[in-house]
Parts: sequence; structure tokens; C-alpha cells
Amino acid sequence: MKDGVNYAHAPATALSQVLALRIHLDDSTHENGPLRVLPGTHTLGVFTDESLHDLSTRITAVDCRVSAEEF
Repeated sequence: MKDGVNYAHAPATALSQVLALRIHLDDSTHENGPLRVLPGTHTLGVFTDESLHDLSTRITAVDCRVSAEEF
């Protein structure tokens, strides 16, 4: 339970098989909330909420900005 919502963390074996795709219908800019990633963390396994927060204070996030016209 988190903020009144039931949720579960997927096991590492399932997460290691996930592929995420993004289709940009509009430009992704700093002003409209682009995807933000912590580089390299995908190789570190599954995080608890606390360990993810700790990493977010030590690793600089990168905004994934893209023009919809590039695709």
C-alpha cells in the first residue's frame, strides 16, 4: 500500500525482460514533462523506494527530450 493505493514490485526476472517504447505525438521538452532517467541504474537490479530515492540524490537525472518530427 502506498498513498492509499495497492501496488507491487515486479520480480527482477520479469523486469529484465521488459522493453519500453515511446511514441512522440508532440515534442517532448523541458516545459511539458519529458521522461527523466537516472543513467546506468537499469543494470543495478530492483530498488526499494528508499534506495531509489537515495540514488536520485546521488545521480544526476537526464531529461529525454525529443522532437516529434524525428520519428
